[in-house]
Amino acid sequence: MDEKALTAIQLYLADEVLDEFSSEKTGSSLWQRLQDHYLKKSLANRLILKQCLFLLRMHEGTSIKSYIVEFSSIINDLDKIEVKIDDEDQALLLLCSLPSSEKRFREAIIYGGKSTVKVNEVKEHLLNKDKTDTQLMGQSQSDDFGQVHFSREKNGNEGSSTGNLRHKSLKCNYCHKMGHIRADCWLRKKKQPDANVTELIGEDEEQCDILSVTNKSVGNKDRWIIDSGCSQHISFNLKMFS
Repeated sequence: MDEKALTAIQLYLADEVLDEFSSEKTGSSLWQRLQDHYLKKSLANRLILKQCLFLLRMHEGTSIKSYIVEFSSIINDLDKIEVKIDDEDQALLLLCSLPSSEKRFREAIIYGGKSTVKVNEVKEHLLNKDKTDTQLMGQSQSDDFGQVHFSREKNGNEGSSTGNLRHKSLKCNYCHKMGHIRADCWLRKKKQPDANVTELIGEDEEQCDILSVTNKSVGNKDRWIIDSGCSQHISFNLKMFS
């Protein structure tokens, strides 16, 4: 049992400390040496521990629970060398060591109308606030995920209606009516035009917003020019589809 205790203590020691106390062969003797060395009621130890307490600061993103443990550990070490820190002073030191993001919480405790404050009350309020913030953050992330999921489903289901609205101000080059383009013309689909023409127009339509077809005579031949609003024009001989 003592051998296991010795091993456990050694695992928590830094290399330089372990080298200094390597001669101890039992857990009890090692523990006693550590207490005599670091918890000696000397001026140096009092100064070191007080300095650790007064300069202790909580950084943004640090866990509230782990910080309270660290703060309480220093208070306990001071108590072991008979240095007593008043309960109210402990509470004020803890509040002052909080990061700037906790400014409102600190002011609410200090200016809340109480004539005194206890360290256990501050710890309890901090832990409750941390628990509430964690729950609200988890709920917010869940709501954001739900909104994104709903938005994707909505966009997927309304893709066709969005396309129709986009062509609301365009004129069909087949039936010359407003509100749709040639590819969506029901009259053209009813007559079932050549599949090659449909495929060509469909490809060009997906790439551009405006599609117009004009007939130009080149020499003795009729040529159709598809103007898609892009930098390129597609022209083809009408006879190739006859």
